[in-house]
Amino acid sequence: MSLHSKVISTVLNLLLLTLAAAAQAQTGAPLTSSQAGVFYEDKLKGLSELTALGNDLFGDKVSLYTGGIQFTQVDVDLPGNNALPMKFSRTLRMGGRRDTLKSMRDWDFDLPYISGMFGKSGWVSMVPGEPLRRCSIPLNSPQQASAPSEYVSSGQGDVGFSFDPHFFWGGLSLSLPGSDSKPMIIMAAGAKQPTDGRAYHWTTADRWVFSCLPSTSNGESGEAFMAHAPNGDRYWFDRIVAIPRGTMTANYGNGFFNYTSTMGLREFRALPTRIEDRNGNFITFTYSPNQVVMSASDGRSITVNSGADGVESVVANGRTWNYEYAGSTVDRKLTRVVLPDGSSWSFDAGAAFDSPIGGWRNCADFVSFTPGPSSSATVVMTHPSGARGTFEMSYRLHGRTNAPNTCRPFTQIFYPVESHLLTVLALNRKVISGPGLASMTWNYQYTPLAASLDTGQHIYCSTTPCPETRALTVTREDGSWDRFTFSQKYGDLEGQLLSEERGNTQGVLRRIDIQYRRSSDGSYARIGSNPCWSCSKEEELPKPLETRTITQDGNTFLYRVDQFDAYARPLKVTRSSSP
Repeated sequence: MSLHSKVISTVLNLLLLTLAAAAQAQTGAPLTSSQAGVFYEDKLKGLSELTALGNDLFGDKVSLYTGGIQFTQVDVDLPGNNALPMKFSRTLRMGGRRDTLKSMRDWDFDLPYISGMFGKSGWVSMVPGEPLRRCSIPLNSPQQASAPSEYVSSGQGDVGFSFDPHFFWGGLSLSLPGSDSKPMIIMAAGAKQPTDGRAYHWTTADRWVFSCLPSTSNGESGEAFMAHAPNGDRYWFDRIVAIPRGTMTANYGNGFFNYTSTMGLREFRALPTRIEDRNGNFITFTYSPNQVVMSASDGRSITVNSGADGVESVVANGRTWNYEYAGSTVDRKLTRVVLPDGSSWSFDAGAAFDSPIGGWRNCADFVSFTPGPSSSATVVMTHPSGARGTFEMSYRLHGRTNAPNTCRPFTQIFYPVESHLLTVLALNRKVISGPGLASMTWNYQYTPLAASLDTGQHIYCSTTPCPETRALTVTREDGSWDRFTFSQKYGDLEGQLLSEERGNTQGVLRRIDIQYRRSSDGSYARIGSNPCWSCSKEEELPKPLETRTITQDGNTFLYRVDQFDAYARPLKVTRSSSP
């Protein structure tokens, strides 16, 4: 079966996509921040790292740049005679689009994968004459990796509409369990590559590289990927599946001659079938309609069984973990995980799962902010030990400074390609309590919204010039606090940590200031080119840490990199202190 004719019923037989009938592809306009289908929030990918701040008993990780939060909990972890992970873990990502289907209702079974958003033609590229060269993109023509423009007939004569890829295609990304996704970019023609005889076409900012496999493992036409981790592990991403992601609708013409074209969007994923380390140890993934089996070369094995709601049970070493769901047909959630010893996790995600985000944006990037039924949400979790975690969140606008004021037409209306505003379901408060526990509290406070366009418009700025940084302060119940300051300037260290302070009610106790090398000075080269038409290009040229200055107790401690190697790694370092 070709990717072009893949049917949803086949997809839903895969464990990753096992859902109740009510959760199938939705109709109507896509639930995005723009009626045109521009997923502005996807542009946050790769801008900052997720961090476990404070007690992470509940697997919570927060982006200190945005306050966005996700939970990753490991239910099964089987150690072996090598470092390859034999685990079953699951992740709950807060906020986002309602059209994002999950493998455990609101949670996801963690598998590594490569993904991208595509239109009606499926996962194809713009390589002339060879659209299924999804991996072996010419290094000197990175834009050929893009999805093509999609012409959709209105069904009325020869009239139709072309959906341009900059409205729906955000490039490819690599997702790994427990971490945020990493944008994939086409390698620069002169970039350093492994010298193992393979041809490499893609890479990431943290030096994953990708060679190509000539075919898939599940009969889909076209190429697949082999990912090479910095530690030498190899991943066979060669099982291609598709997930429905709503539709895009174009209304055009006028008067009597009104036309409509509608195109379904699909997220395509390349799932792993094998992971192997440099010593030949391996893990294989075997997929069947209601089961995934992970088997290791040293005898470890985990079997994941699915039912109507998704993952139903996990079996390892003769022990079983069971998963229970509750709620209405259209709003069912994972509510309980029963461990082999009878203890259990319990969850109440309330209204926090996938509330609609964003609002209509005009060409000046003005937002009619309509976050949905509720602008706030609370998640409550109970640990098997009895500890209780409460996480209070609300939708928040975050600004970007000097964002490009570029607009493109979608039918008769123009939409901004980039945005100087991003909508995030951000953490406001975290509380851990329980029997025998003193209550622990973390309060999250954000600097006021500031955003501007490169035309000089300061729609959301109260000062001139518009601030190029924003900060998050986390305060604990004893009055101690940490403050993290980031660059929010588009294309200039956006999302990078600039300073970190620790203090209490008496003031600042310690401060760390960070500077980055902004030009290579010939020491290292550009990593590659992001083929996404409208995504950030921050990851194309390394910006390694150059100096770190710590000020504490009247003393200053300096770490400075004087020379970098060809991979932007420290080659010569100076460490000093004063007085």
